[in-house]
Amino acid sequence: MKGLKLVVWESNDPIKDYILVILAGISAFFMKMNLIKAVPLILSNTPQSWLHDSLFIMFSASTYIPVSLGVSILTALTIRGERDDGSSYFLYSLPVSIRTIILSKIVCVYMHFLALILITHILLFSLHFSPINSLKVVAAHFHVLLAFYASILLYTVSLSALFSVLVPNAPIASMLSFFTIFVLTYVKIFNPVLTLQNIAIENELKTLLPYLVVSAVLIPVAIEISARRDVR
Repeated sequence: MKGLKLVVWESNDPIKDYILVILAGISAFFMKMNLIKAVPLILSNTPQSWLHDSLFIMFSASTYIPVSLGVSILTALTIRGERDDGSSYFLYSLPVSIRTIILSKIVCVYMHFLALILITHILLFSLHFSPINSLKVVAAHFHVLLAFYASILLYTVSLSALFSVLVPNAPIASMLSFFTIFVLTYVKIFNPVLTLQNIAIENELKTLLPYLVVSAVLIPVAIEISARRDVR
């Protein structure tokens, strides 16, 4: 219960809300552009596959870059915020463990971004096409979208969290984590665009496993490192 209260408390930050709103707008713009650019390709397929193809073609590298940058910045601000502005003693004097505090911060960022990207994707897709038909497609493939975004965002948040506890400065931590996430896209198993193509075409959800394995390792490591360091 205390952890849940911390998640809610972390959510009450207008700066983070502004970042999320800006990110939602940027993501929506690139998703819309992907739909427009893909019209010739979509029309070359059978009518039955138009909506299916459109739902998954909305996510691309141009969408992933601002999302991963936003995750890196917000994670760094959330985890390092109190330490950088000198108010960490108040936060870490609360009657909860440091591990619970860090985990609550990670959960806060993760849940915000997961809700944001899912709502943006589904809402834009529904408004671009006929709401009735598009919502049927969304309902049929919602589990795929949820599994994909949940895994990708957990991976980016875990990497960002590790850098945030290792680097004693939020701006540098966010840039280093974003650069690392970007470089790792050149590794096939960590390229989310290729991953989504495999899921959409071959229904291979197992391609999400590398993201989950990395997250399962990095999040406990980040929490443990933070718990063993000076709160200043």
